[in-house]
Amino acid sequence: MLTVYLYYHKINQGDGMNREIRIPKQNRSIEKKNKIIDAAYKIFNAKGYHNTTTAEIAKEAGIATGSVYAYFKDKKDIFIEALFKYNDIILEIIMKEFNQINLEEDLSNVIKTMVNVLIDCHNLSKNFHDEIMSLSFLEQDIHTKLKIQNQKIINTILTQLESKNILIQNSREKMFLILNVADSLCHELSYSSNYSLNKDIAINECVYMIKSLLLH
Repeated sequence: MLTVYLYYHKINQGDGMNREIRIPKQNRSIEKKNKIIDAAYKIFNAKGYHNTTTAEIAKEAGIATGSVYAYFKDKKDIFIEALFKYNDIILEIIMKEFNQINLEEDLSNVIKTMVNVLIDCHNLSKNFHDEIMSLSFLEQDIHTKLKIQNQKIINTILTQLESKNILIQNSREKMFLILNVADSLCHELSYSSNYSLNKDIAINECVYMIKSLLLH
């Protein structure tokens, strides 16, 4: 009989009892945990965090509710893993587009392409993005995890640029500013129901700001 090996860590449930949480190492257990994350991502995007129950996530994943608590300590723990999944999807899209760009073409066109990719990414899962931003203001641990994910994006982009022999002075500081400027524009264009910005003009001005910062 195949023996499945799992690692565990203990958490305190607040009632003096410790509950063991699995850290899966075997493929079957990893797949089960990923099913839970995929189901949570789908339901959080459809219904929001507060309107979703762990039982609904379990049902969507096709597993018993008790099995969810074998891998996650609570609903927020599942949400954080779904946040990681969301950011990985966005990062994959960004890197795929980035690697297809001919960096020998005009820098403004390269930047404009990436800004439009970011806008598309923000339209990918609007509701889930709203939940992330709302909870990041209310929950310190989610705020911290979000900052770590944003830093991961910055590090990945810088690594890609360096691999193409593109070196930027004060690169981390500039990339931080660039991503925040682009992110603010994306929020306004994607989530504001009554904005007064001309989309094309706003994008062109954003491109100009980013290009000026990179060349400074």
